[in-house]
Amino acid sequence: MIRLRGLAAVMTLFLLPAGCQQVDRFTGEYVYNYTSTPVSIFYVHNGETLPMSEPIPVGGSATLNGFSGGCSDGTLLARDASGSVVAKRDAPLCTGDTWNVGTPPSHSP
Repeated sequence: MIRLRGLAAVMTLFLLPAGCQQVDRFTGEYVYNYTSTPVSIFYVHNGETLPMSEPIPVGGSATLNGFSGGCSDGTLLARDASGSVVAKRDAPLCTGDTWNVGTPPSHSP
């Protein structure tokens, strides 16, 4: 029985890093909130919904830095405090990209 527990512990050490490498993760994407309400960003992939940000205030921004490397291949949702979806992005979001939630103000020369 002790051998099996030791083997299980060793296998866990080898399998955990491999499992982490297979998950799609991304970092360094910027989100700007141009809506009239604070929003939180969620990532939906393979039936899982993961929170990506604290509430972003009106006119505020956030960096999605909970993940590392590459581009997203799921859906990003911006939700208000009641949980209603106020914006959705299906296109990949890659390191250095920006997602404007709502319409940015126009700047007149």
